[in-house]
Amino acid sequence: MWMMIRDNNPGLPEGTKIDVGDNGDTTITYPDKSVDTITGDKLVEEKTSAENLDPTVKAKTKVDEIWIQRLKPRPRLMIQRS
Repeated sequence: MWMMIRDNNPGLPEGTKIDVGDNGDTTITYPDKSVDTITGDKLVEEKTSAENLDPTVKAKTKVDEIWIQRLKPRPRLMIQRS
């Protein structure tokens, strides 16, 4: 996450140190030793289960012909792929 903070704040002085805690609390220490602290709730946003889903449809295999062969007591599904 510290890379995202640095990437979104290109004006940070060279030598700025960014520490992110397990709970998202972030401490930014500047080269002059001044410090800014940002609580995790200001930086980390919990996603809903709907936001975690990938709505894209995966590639499918094209099927030319499907037929059932009834030679035995139990039907077999036969799929021919192109």
